[in-house]
Amino acid sequence: GDGNEEKGGVEAVMAPGGREHDDIISEAVLANGTNDSTADEPMMNNHTVASENNVEKKFLRTVLAVRLLFVLSGIVVIISGGIFYGKGVVRFEASLNEIQNGIDLVQEVAYKTIKLSDEVIQSRSDIEKEMEPTREIVESSEEICGLTAETTQLIRTAYLEFQEHFAKLTTMLDNSLE
Repeated sequence: GDGNEEKGGVEAVMAPGGREHDDIISEAVLANGTNDSTADEPMMNNHTVASENNVEKKFLRTVLAVRLLFVLSGIVVIISGGIFYGKGVVRFEASLNEIQNGIDLVQEVAYKTIKLSDEVIQSRSDIEKEMEPTREIVESSEEICGLTAETTQLIRTAYLEFQEHFAKLTTMLDNSLE
């Protein structure tokens, strides 16, 4: 009817390029080594099966190698993490100990400074008490311990200079301690 002829109930289909569809399939089957219709089939089939077995074995070896490397790298990562954690804890503890030692040193210096300040203040009070009787002698015009007037004057001048320097030192210490 429409230009296609029927051949025993099977329609012949032409592939592009004028070749029949069955020819293309048989060539593909031969290339894969699954067609049983040729005379070279046993040799080609055995060669293809052996080739496929080699390819499959090579693939399985590659997969096994990748899996083993993955497991090995996982073990290395776990061990590295453990070492990192262990060393990190030790270093962190050492840092805390060093900080504590630094704090202890600062406290020790602070306590020594407080003690020194208390000693300076106490010494100042003691010196002021001891200077009261001397001040009376210096302020009077009498000779000191039977010395000449000139020697007495030198002693009084030295005492007044000392008293002036001591007052400056006291002021300086009072300002620095506040």
